[in-house]
Amino acid sequence: MTEKKHVLESAEMDVSDIVAGRILLEQLYKILEELDPKSLRVCQLIMEGHSRREIARILDIPQSSFEYQFKKLMEALKSGLGE
Repeated sequence: MTEKKHVLESAEMDVSDIVAGRILLEQLYKILEELDPKSLRVCQLIMEGHSRREIARILDIPQSSFEYQFKKLMEALKSGLGE
């Protein structure tokens, strides 16, 4: 019986993790839809695996300007996710 109970508790945890993940993704999609095109482009480049230095070069802006934009973008994402 104990093993069966453990399996059921594990399944319940998996379902709650999936639901929580889905909610988080929905929030993230909503935030991304509201971003300006430049910020959205930065997110795309990050998801492609580019470093911050590479992104600044791709966008043809100084590293310091990109770092400021990146900081503001992260603040917006965290704020939108309630962190």
